[in-house]
Amino acid sequence: MSLPLATSSGSSTEEEDFKAKSASVAIGVNGDDANRWATSRRQSASSLTAPRSPESRRVLPLAAAGVDFNDMESVGSNQQQQKHQRQQRQQQKQQSTYQCPAVVPLNVGGVSYITRRSTLLKEPDSMLAAMFSGRHEMQRDRHGYYFIDTNGVYFGYILDYLRHGKLPPNEAALPVYQEAGYFGLAGLQEALAVTPAVAKEIVRQRHEEQFGDYADLRARVIAAAI
Repeated sequence: MSLPLATSSGSSTEEEDFKAKSASVAIGVNGDDANRWATSRRQSASSLTAPRSPESRRVLPLAAAGVDFNDMESVGSNQQQQKHQRQQRQQQKQQSTYQCPAVVPLNVGGVSYITRRSTLLKEPDSMLAAMFSGRHEMQRDRHGYYFIDTNGVYFGYILDYLRHGKLPPNEAALPVYQEAGYFGLAGLQEALAVTPAVAKEIVRQRHEEQFGDYADLRARVIAAAI
C-alpha cells in the first residue's frame, strides 16, 4: 500500500508528519495507524518544547529529587504553628507585667505616704526603681497600699530627697544613709557621706576593716598596763 506524497509547504510540522508516515509504511503500518502515530509524535514533541510556567519550573526539579510535597506542607504548617506559639508567649509576657499606678499609695512600716511613681523611679538603678518598674508584683495591705517593711519615719526623708533633693538633719543623717544603702540610692548616700555623723561612721568602719581586732587589742593593752 502506498501513500500519496504531500506537497511540502516549508512547515516543519508537515515534514515531521510525512517522515512519520513514511516510517510507518516502511515497517508495514496501515494508513490510519500511521496518521495516529504521526499525531502522537507531534503531541509528544509539543509537550516537550512548550514553555513551562515558573511554578512548573520550580516543581519539576523538586519532584525529580524525590521531594515529598506532603512533607513540605507539613514543614510549612509546623513553622506557622511555632510562629503562633512565639507570639502567644510574647503576649503572655506583656500581660504578666504588673501595672503600677501613676500615683502610688505606700504603707512603709505602718506610716502612710502617697507619692508619684515617677518620684520612686528617680534613681533608675536603685531597688526602689526596680520595685515599682512593673516587673515585680508588690505586696499590698488590706487597704490596697503598697507595703514596704522598713522604718517609715526615715523613709519620709528619702521621699524628700527624691522629690526636692533635700537632705535630712544631721541627727537623722546616719540612719537615712543606712536606709539609702538598703534601697540602692547611691546619689543620696554620696550626698550624706560628707555630713559629720556619716563621715565619722565611715572612718570607723574603714578603721575596723584595716584593724579588725583593734578594740580587743586596745582592751588587752590597757589591762596589761594596769
